[in-house]
Amino acid sequence: MIAPAYKPGVGHLPPGHPGRAAWRINPKEYPYLRRHLQKMVDTFKEVDPGRPVSMVVGGQWQKNDIAGLTSVADIVAYNGGAMNLPRGQFTGPKTGKSYEFKPDYYSEIYPDRIHVMSEGVLNDDFFARGQWDREQTAWRVNAKYWSVMNQRPWFCGGSMWCFTDYSYIGHHDTHGTVDRYRLPKEIYHFYEAMWADHPVLHILGHWNHEPGSLREVVVFTNCQDVALTLNGRALGQGLSCAEEYPFLRHAPLVWKDVAFEEGILEVRGKFSAQEITDRRKTAGKPAQVVLAASNDLIADGRDISTLDLTLCDADGNRCYTADDKLSLTVSGPARLASPKEIAAPAGLARVAIRSTGDPGDINVVATGVGLRSGQLKLKAYTRTFNTTVRDVDKKVENARVTVYQNQQLIHDNVSIRCQTGAGKKEGPDPRPIKLQGHKN
Repeated sequence: MIAPAYKPGVGHLPPGHPGRAAWRINPKEYPYLRRHLQKMVDTFKEVDPGRPVSMVVGGQWQKNDIAGLTSVADIVAYNGGAMNLPRGQFTGPKTGKSYEFKPDYYSEIYPDRIHVMSEGVLNDDFFARGQWDREQTAWRVNAKYWSVMNQRPWFCGGSMWCFTDYSYIGHHDTHGTVDRYRLPKEIYHFYEAMWADHPVLHILGHWNHEPGSLREVVVFTNCQDVALTLNGRALGQGLSCAEEYPFLRHAPLVWKDVAFEEGILEVRGKFSAQEITDRRKTAGKPAQVVLAASNDLIADGRDISTLDLTLCDADGNRCYTADDKLSLTVSGPARLASPKEIAAPAGLARVAIRSTGDPGDINVVATGVGLRSGQLKLKAYTRTFNTTVRDVDKKVENARVTVYQNQQLIHDNVSIRCQTGAGKKEGPDPRPIKLQGHKN
């Protein structure tokens, strides 16, 4: 990551943290004066000498380079990607001569610097999950971003918004591949197909359109032998976008001018010996709310379970084009850690509940106007682990544990005779417990 300036107590990664690749100067927050930037760089080097410092050039920050400010940093960073770098005449920072700008300019004048793409694609990712017209076009902007970068060997890598952007004044942008509730946008699956080791096969969007309209079907995948069918009728293999976006790993597949008809759009592919499928079914009007939880709760006052609320038609098909508002009530030893009312863009919403600290049964109810209510029962259970009893360095009593699995008591205050330190020496303080699973 290229992290923002560190301020103790704010919550950024501290100096020396392995997750921090570089410090970053964001010149839009500071005067365009070299001495101030140099002072910031010197401060970073003092508190964390093992990390380089980056600064944005190009695009709207082109004047940083014209003023010779880029020379204070170790890394030359490009906001928005190289395809957004300016073109036209400008005065060079070193020679004072007039240059015809081109995307490779900085690599020529700074051949000894590290060059990175920073902040991903900023001109077409300001959209919320469920804005299907934007979902249909955003992947092309992102494909261009990585194609441009991959064609330039002097870029050591890039970064992009995976979540959202906000600031101390309450500003909030809908950047990123997921929304604020960690629900993925469609563009998430574009990146998943490029980088994941597991099989990915994902049809972009939904299958609710005007009868007879011609649709472009896009599939993000890392599978082989991918074929599309509509109501069982073969539509053949899609056209790879590798020529349009060269050097792109696992370029998306496109089927053009597919005439819409109600039913099931299905894609199949192979990943090693596995056959993978994905489908979209034309949905009717929203009729019910379906609830699903990530987990039961541990009754410790801290544990959280996330709940997905899906808008479905009478047959249980997700309504991808719905955006109904839902209300939630929770009873039992848990409380909502989210608003009581929430919208469900693209037919899906996510909320969280938190343990109150007491064990017992939890009931969650989601309601919406004209919808059959969704109900879910969870349980908050006690997890007990007593560490070993010791007399100085000698163990005089074994550790004891009580374990529930799927709400069923399976170990009740059982003595653990073996070492409990998860590979480390036992001590009086709590340490990890490894519960071995045999899938039975």
